[in-house]
Amino acid sequence: MKKCDRCDIVFHSGSRLTCLYCDSILFEVEASEALKIQEKTLFKKQIDKTQKASNQDHAQYLVGSYFRARSFAFMYSFSRNQLKMGKAFKRFLIQPINFSFVIRIPWLVINLLDSMMIHMEYQKYCAKCDWKYRSSFDEKTHLAQECEFNQEYTSILNRILTGDIVKDEELIEKAAQEKLKLGKRSAYFQLCSRKNTTESVLDIFIILFSMSLIVYVVVKTFMPIFGNIYDF
Repeated sequence: MKKCDRCDIVFHSGSRLTCLYCDSILFEVEASEALKIQEKTLFKKQIDKTQKASNQDHAQYLVGSYFRARSFAFMYSFSRNQLKMGKAFKRFLIQPINFSFVIRIPWLVINLLDSMMIHMEYQKYCAKCDWKYRSSFDEKTHLAQECEFNQEYTSILNRILTGDIVKDEELIEKAAQEKLKLGKRSAYFQLCSRKNTTESVLDIFIILFSMSLIVYVVVKTFMPIFGNIYDF
């Protein structure tokens, strides 16, 4: 077991090196000391900090913190899967539009078009995994492997949001490895593998493109006005 001195929380996975929330270095701790620590304290603090934000923002924050992934693509993929959960759509857009889209304009376009596609395509529902699936499938239910993937994804998400993930990390990692050995998809492995340089570079490009587009529009809009006023 390892402990974060700053957050006062014990992590059961020996492979974790830094804290889930503050990124501090973890230290080995004896089992007797670990029993004295109230594991729910940190998660209550995190919920208190983010309770003013929407559930979507709160979920994105916790999942992004756990997988150390904050790229636009990672967050969009998470929101997309979250929208497919449940029998009814909880919202129209994959990602609710907010001020952050100013620096990611291409994702705004993708968000609008993809949201319409999901509402048209994902009309069928699987009670076993509690996810929607494509209406174009001929089967009465979707593929068994996809259903299993969805169940694993939901289980991981719930564990992260409740804080139980700190106790189950090693078991989840082992189960994911077993699935990979059998040639199956693993939701945990897929989420872990999303931390790559390509997505970071893409984020920088999107931000630069968005800012350049905004500057271009502002200049094109206001320069003629100023030109007429000051006779440029």
